[in-house]
Amino acid sequence: MMHFGSSDPILLCDFGGTHGRLGLFHEHKIQHLKKYELDKFKTHIDLFRAYRSDIDLDFKHIAIAAAGAHTSNVFQSGFQENSKITESYFAEHDLNLHVLLNDFEASAWGVLSDQNKEIILRKGDAVHDAEMSCLIGPGTGLGCAYIQQKGNMINVIGTHGGHMRPSPATHEQHVILQALQETKSEAVIYEDIASGRGLKLLYRLITGHELESIYQILETPTAPHHTRILSLFHEFLGLYIQNVVVTAKAYKTIYLTGGLLDIIYQAGLFDFDKMETMINQKYVSTIEAALKSTPIIYIDDTYLALHGLKKYLEYHDA
Repeated sequence: MMHFGSSDPILLCDFGGTHGRLGLFHEHKIQHLKKYELDKFKTHIDLFRAYRSDIDLDFKHIAIAAAGAHTSNVFQSGFQENSKITESYFAEHDLNLHVLLNDFEASAWGVLSDQNKEIILRKGDAVHDAEMSCLIGPGTGLGCAYIQQKGNMINVIGTHGGHMRPSPATHEQHVILQALQETKSEAVIYEDIASGRGLKLLYRLITGHELESIYQILETPTAPHHTRILSLFHEFLGLYIQNVVVTAKAYKTIYLTGGLLDIIYQAGLFDFDKMETMINQKYVSTIEAALKSTPIIYIDDTYLALHGLKKYLEYHDA
């Protein structure tokens, strides 16, 4: 049996909608962490070649955490060519794909590692019989995974993330969702209002212009349109969190991560109070009490999925 991370180095990869994050797992630790913009490369293989050159080391074994865009032809991968991950594709280039996880499944394993950098947003007092936590992350898209832990048993459950219909809690939210629906042939989903793609849709709807970069909003956050867009983003994120937590009784801990959240948090514009207001709406009393008690932790680590791949490999090697 091959024991990854010991004598044989393995390339750990996290492919999202915009960036690729790579690290080499060797001698029980991750080295040479690097982050790349996908649209600078033609394919996954071209990115691997660049990484090899950057670190001046070789590898043949790969473990990947990937958003759906990298495995499904329904979405564009983010590379210049619509490169897709398959075992046979990598084998043609003398690479062995050993593990392929959804990116949020891998990040959920990262929550269980000792590498993540936790910032407590709400200390809370977890419901006494809660066994399930959830990890939620607005990046280019909107991801979610559940974490169940009993003793030494770990169960990570992947989901379709923000691909569910939202329910408005205010008149303004209702108006926004109706207006967005008029622009789409498919159902409006949470990813349309609480993600990087969502910010672009909200910006186009509210201003009539295209959003080229999130920094257009962050550089002038007090501009009326920008204030409204940021407010709606936090409100819709709070509604999504509430739905996700109640659905699976995930009252143990709410973990937050994601590239978009990182940018907003680092700019000092993360509005926890507005998000929490949507989480703590009036509800069935027992559920409302559980929601208000659930701890909320932000994980400030852009390489969380890579730490998760390492944890996954170690857990299954044991």
